Amino acid sequence: MDWFLSHDDMPAELRDKMHLWLLENSGDPEVQRYLHEHEDALPAENKVDISGMMRLKKSLSRSSKPRRIVLRVAATAAVIVALITGGFFFLKKDITPQETIITADTGVRNYTLPDGSTVKLSPGSSLSYSKQGSFREARLDGTAHFDITPDAAHPFRVHFADGAMAEVLGTSFSAESNGALQAIVLRTGSVRISLPTLSESVVLHSDQKLSVEGKAVRIDPVNAASVCRWTEETLTFDATPLGELLDCLSYRYNVRIDNRSGVPPDKLISMTVGSESLGEVMSLLGRLLSVRPDIQARNVIIY
Repeated sequence: MDWFLSHDDMPAELRDKMHLWLLENSGDPEVQRYLHEHEDALPAENKVDISGMMRLKKSLSRSSKPRRIVLRVAATAAVIVALITGGFFFLKKDITPQETIITADTGVRNYTLPDGSTVKLSPGSSLSYSKQGSFREARLDGTAHFDITPDAAHPFRVHFADGAMAEVLGTSFSAESNGALQAIVLRTGSVRISLPTLSESVVLHSDQKLSVEGKAVRIDPVNAASVCRWTEETLTFDATPLGELLDCLSYRYNVRIDNRSGVPPDKLISMTVGSESLGEVMSLLGRLLSVRPDIQARNVIIY
């Protein structure tokens, strides 16, 4: 074990055998105690991996256990961390090095990524994260709010299934996707967005929202502080324009809300949303506005 922990350049065959041995004995208290006690003996470059992965592990332990978490590792230090996290992670051989996938279940979940950035995921959303070269890379399916740790030497990039990409240095924003990028609301800083339907990238600034409908792209002014409140445990809307309220709810519940009722988006609404389900909230809106919400999977149409 001493030799294994101090050599990250061992032959691949021997390393694989050692990993198998560690997996088979990961439940042994003696092995766990040894790994904890000898963490400081690891090479310096691996200590960074450990501290980052420990931050992620702590953020996971503070919330309900996610439905699916996969830690994809190649470095010895990351393998050790995966073994001592009490079942939060599992290893696979056919995986990209140092990539983490976290998935929220039925509620909004908060996580701290290894680089110190924080992400809040809405129900049914998933995010993969890795550090590759001079970039911090993430892939989003669903809805998330990011607070990115500034690092000019390592820009943060969020990728979407349709080839769209958002690149930032340090900022806070919410993003919504359902396979393809649907919307980004920028609260602070700026973000450069590349879309497969545009020949040039566009730059989004604070209190702006980029919306994508097919090949059509719009940038509109929004109250980003109001929209991005969807991550709060209790949402209190006090004379809030209906359009802003629906935007906030769409992020909170990871759905698209299409208002076809004829009620103007500037109509002021007051209501409180806590742990209610999407159906309960839409039912309340229906009574307040005398409209009929129709929930279809991840789409809500208000008639």
